[in-house]
Amino acid sequence: MAWNIPYTWTVGEIVTKTLLDTYVRNQQRHLKGLDGIVDIRNGMTMSGSISCNIIAYAGSGVITSMVSTTNINAQVGLIASRVSAATEVRAGSHTLTTKATDPHGIGQHTDVTRTKFIQVSPDLGTTIHAMWANYHTVKLTGGADDIAIATFMCPNDFVSIASFKAVWVSVAATGKMYLQAETDYAADGQDYAGTHGEDTGEVQSTETGGANIINTQTLGTSFASLSKGDFCGIKFTRHGTDANDTLDANADVYLFGFLLTYTAEQ
Repeated sequence: MAWNIPYTWTVGEIVTKTLLDTYVRNQQRHLKGLDGIVDIRNGMTMSGSISCNIIAYAGSGVITSMVSTTNINAQVGLIASRVSAATEVRAGSHTLTTKATDPHGIGQHTDVTRTKFIQVSPDLGTTIHAMWANYHTVKLTGGADDIAIATFMCPNDFVSIASFKAVWVSVAATGKMYLQAETDYAADGQDYAGTHGEDTGEVQSTETGGANIINTQTLGTSFASLSKGDFCGIKFTRHGTDANDTLDANADVYLFGFLLTYTAEQ
């Protein structure tokens, strides 16, 4: 039975069974919850505790059903720690708590930094695959202008680029490689060569760390406009014939590949 607007009695009015059933018996049954959910419109002040149980809950929205005996504060706290950020815990139509953040949800995670290794291949000219120790590399010959290439897809959790580096080693104990990195990248449905691209120009690498030492070299502003899902190509040239390539004795360079370090969404 639904709650009825309280009846206003008049002086001298005859009290009938119908009136007593409607405005006394039925109202008390409603307040006891014998005939449905008790609907408290404007809040309630209490001392002590309320005992209740949650029947079941799955999904998001509003929790309205409460049935084993637990202090309501503890129960509401338990629900609030498990429901989504958009869920309200309510009694009837009134909010007991609104879940602002979920301690295990996406709102509580920060983006993380990840690194993707990209393997290289030789171009179709004189550059060759080479096994250096037990590593697959591309050999960039000393005293020559050799090219290595790579193609990859930008990861789907990509947010922003942190760095793009070449990984290389040389038998040279001293000196710098003279290099150039050229990129093209585009999304599905875009012009593969006319959408995005950068060219570092011809630049010297940092000093080699020593003979047979693995080096990582930042490649300027490569992939400055990169987006998740982009198809990417890079052409890496060692300008070994240039006097600015100072690796001693025209030493060969072995290019392992590239490192894309980026901020990833969670």
